[in-house]
Amino acid sequence: MSADIGHNRPPGPSAPEVVRELLTADLWEDIARQKEILAGIERFKAAFPKITDDDTAGKATDLASSKGLAGLWLKGIEARRVQEKTPYDRAAAAAHAVFRELMLPVEAGVSDIRALTSAYMRDKEDQQRKTERDGRAHTDTRVQGQMGAQSHLTRRWAFSAEKSDLLELVIAVSEGRAPLEYLQFNAVRIGQAVRSERLRQCPGLHIEEIRNAV
Repeated sequence: MSADIGHNRPPGPSAPEVVRELLTADLWEDIARQKEILAGIERFKAAFPKITDDDTAGKATDLASSKGLAGLWLKGIEARRVQEKTPYDRAAAAAHAVFRELMLPVEAGVSDIRALTSAYMRDKEDQQRKTERDGRAHTDTRVQGQMGAQSHLTRRWAFSAEKSDLLELVIAVSEGRAPLEYLQFNAVRIGQAVRSERLRQCPGLHIEEIRNAV
């Protein structure tokens, strides 16, 4: 790769520490106000460890409700946060789009090739099974006992999960050496992890929040 690639581009985004320094300098009034609000919260908590009357509850509302001193400050800071980060978000989205446009056609082509490979492997397996069936149809597998009774030897194939290697199968599928449909989600185990183990993100899994009004 040439060392000169990108030499004609405009300067890149500021380093994180520079952005932090600039924003901190611009927000000096808000930082001072934050300290005042936090001090007021600590004074209230020290004076009223428990709310026991309407007057105290009113003071708590004035301090902490969405329209109180802290709530209004938080609302203003949130608006400023969105304003300041929007240009960075747009720049990140533009960079993401450029690379996705570069990668998507190749990913689609790779997917097509893997689909062809999977189809070939399925056809090959079907042909092997057909050959085995034809061979059994023309092979005399009868066994005659001492008393003259006859039995027929039969063969069958069966999948053994206990003797199989799931990781090896996953690798084979990723390399196009095994059909994707051989893999399936363990919905019961994944559901348990989402509910009981607070699983929220995992590569390949779509985990969403479902809200129901009650």
